[in-house]
Amino acid sequence: MNEIIKRLISGIEGFTTREDQEEISRVEKQIRRRFVVGSQVSEHAIVQDFIRQNYSERTIYKVLHAMVRRGDVQYRMQRKVLIRVR
Repeated sequence: MNEIIKRLISGIEGFTTREDQEEISRVEKQIRRRFVVGSQVSEHAIVQDFIRQNYSERTIYKVLHAMVRRGDVQYRMQRKVLIRVR
């Protein structure tokens, strides 16, 4: 029953479960560790690499968009390349 409720609630916009929050945190830490300030990499390469590590595509994009909003990362070349700013 709890599992059903979690699935229903997780579909609500803006709501994230504790597991989702932990996965988001892990993905962001790995991106920061592997994507040093001043470097650039294609968004596709990052996404595919994390998918190979069994992270959900939705979580990866959520983290990347949050980093862009905060100004940690910038898109270049028609949003194909990401540059780590800070």
